[in-house]
Amino acid sequence: MMPYNTTEGQIQIDVQSSADNFTLDEIVSTEPMEWSDSYKPWKYGIIFKEKIVFAQTDFIMASINLRLLQNGKDFPDEVQRAFRLEVLDNNKVIFSKIGSNHLNLSHFLFRSN
Repeated sequence: MMPYNTTEGQIQIDVQSSADNFTLDEIVSTEPMEWSDSYKPWKYGIIFKEKIVFAQTDFIMASINLRLLQNGKDFPDEVQRAFRLEVLDNNKVIFSKIGSNHLNLSHFLFRSN
């Protein structure tokens, strides 16, 4: 995505790949969605669990930004709360990332299979 508009044919991109079936696909962006809620950890330390459902034929690319807040405000710099984000497929962990007060998962591809 360019920070400006350009006409067709003004940009040339050279790509090198060892894949025989390399293709470029158009990605249609959507407006960011934001939601917040109050969660209390339960006995296994899970703060929240969300289920994502999408069409069986589509891939979904998502970026997730998580922030832990206390009374609607960021924690002070000297207070560090570690937490882990896990992406599961049929209750099997396929990706895990650890953050401290904040975590960013950029361009995660949820595959239809």
